[in-house]
Amino acid sequence: MADLRTTEFNVSGNGVKVTTAADRRRRALDERAHALMDSLRARIGARTDSVDQLRELADQLEDSAAEASPAERRGLQRQADSARTP
Repeated sequence: MADLRTTEFNVSGNGVKVTTAADRRRRALDERAHALMDSLRARIGARTDSVDQLRELADQLEDSAAEASPAERRGLQRQADSARTP
């Protein structure tokens, strides 16, 4: 009976449209799911950009290490290893 009370009937030149409470709930859930997917896509995009920046930085560091002497490269390697281990 409650669903019948919340049912809407819209009459227009195109005919009659019936909207129930379930239709409104489904629409609200769809809108929420769409908003969550947009948020997830934005976060994935930001993380991808961050990873790309880190890769570019690693390439730059690798290039600078290639130009260093063997002793300097060992020092750079020790610094890199110490940064990787907590």
